[in-house]
Amino acid sequence: MSFEKDGYIFKRQFLSGELCDIGKRITLHERDSRYTQCTQVENSHVGYRNAFMQNLLKQCKPRVEECTGLSLIPTCSYYRVYEPGNILHDHTDRPECEISVTITLGFNYVNKADDYRWPIHVFIDDEKKHFNCDVGDAMIYRGCELKHGREQFDVGDDSYHVNVFLHYSQNRLHLYDGHDDLGI
Repeated sequence: MSFEKDGYIFKRQFLSGELCDIGKRITLHERDSRYTQCTQVENSHVGYRNAFMQNLLKQCKPRVEECTGLSLIPTCSYYRVYEPGNILHDHTDRPECEISVTITLGFNYVNKADDYRWPIHVFIDDEKKHFNCDVGDAMIYRGCELKHGREQFDVGDDSYHVNVFLHYSQNRLHLYDGHDDLGI
C-alpha cells in the first residue's frame, strides 16, 4: 500500500498514548463546560482551532509529509466527541482539507467487547474499506477525493469516541484556513 497509488495510508500508533490522553481530556472538558454543537454530526461536540489540536497540526506535519511524500501547508484542525447514535455520513472534505488525518484520541464503549473499535471507512474503487482505529492510530487520506464516513455509533449510554482531524493542503492559498497564523 502506498499513499501515492492508493490515496490513503493507515498508521498504527501515530501519536503516543500520553498525547492522546491529554487531547481526550481537553475535548471532554470542553464538551462538559462549553458544549459546541456540530453541524455535520447531529448531537456531537466539536472544536475548531483548539490550541492543543493546532499544536498537533504543526508537530505532525513532518510525519504526514513523510507518510504521503508530499510537501504540505497546515490548514486547520478540528476535534469531535461522538456520542451514542451518531453517524458521520459519507462525504468528501472541502478544498482546504486536501490531505486529511483522522486520529483516535480516546473512547469509552459501553456494552461492547473489549476488542471493539468503532471503524472509519473510506471508499477505494467504489469498495467500502473499514479501519478499526485504536488510540493513537491515524488514517491519512486524500480528504477531497476519497469519500469517507462512519456508520452509526451503536453503543450504550455514557459511551463516547474522540477524534482529532488534522488538515493539510499543497496550495499556499489555504495556509492556516484563511487566518493570520495557527492561533496557538
